[in-house]
Amino acid sequence: MHINFSQISTLISFELERAFLRTQSIVYLAAFTLLWYLIIRYAVLNIADLQAPDADPMTWGGGVLNSYFHIALYVFCLMSLLVCANQTSADRVRGTLRFLTLRCSRTSIYTARFLAQVCILSVLIAVCTVAVLLVVVFNTGFSFQLLQQAGLYGLVLIIAVTPFIALMAALSVLIDSARKVSVAAALIWALAASFISGVSHYFPFLSVLEYLVPGSQFEVLLMDKGVNMLMLSYIPMLQALVLFSAGLFFMKRKAL
Repeated sequence: MHINFSQISTLISFELERAFLRTQSIVYLAAFTLLWYLIIRYAVLNIADLQAPDADPMTWGGGVLNSYFHIALYVFCLMSLLVCANQTSADRVRGTLRFLTLRCSRTSIYTARFLAQVCILSVLIAVCTVAVLLVVVFNTGFSFQLLQQAGLYGLVLIIAVTPFIALMAALSVLIDSARKVSVAAALIWALAASFISGVSHYFPFLSVLEYLVPGSQFEVLLMDKGVNMLMLSYIPMLQALVLFSAGLFFMKRKAL
């Protein structure tokens, strides 16, 4: 498999510019900022207050970060089903993808689009995590322990969202509309999780199939603390690798 890193870096730079520097993207970022302001203000902080109303500042700060992580884990994964849906489908319909293949290989295009989406979601996760940390620091004062906790949560969120991005990359190759990609991803995710859960109930030895579904480790992940949360990182990374490889296989054989 030939990979041209120069082509990939150029395509990633273009995608990042399109995501953060264009007029339309600024409108989307403003909406994203407002959404997370409301989530932090009316969900994250209120949940922390309800869970530990009389706790000391450090415990309260940890509770804020913990409630943020619980909410962000699902919000960012669901957001990826919308944000990352249009990786190659629209360009294939418009014919732009065929033009790009004159200068870049299909492998480079597919890899660059996937990595660009990972970078975009990573930036958004980092910004939200820093925002929550600043709220905590403003109310409780700086603490290295809280900084370490926020960094760990941010890293786990980035790892957790990766297989969802890979799923969208694979479906974007097969489906010709970003909206259809999002709908198909939601249906596949829900149906696969329900089917495997039902089958494993009657045949417990098949419960291993749950690891094929992105997000299957969330229930266990939310119960872990500290660096133990990273012990499950191999699951989403393997899921992302399998989905990415499947999408690349289809990309190489898909008519443009």
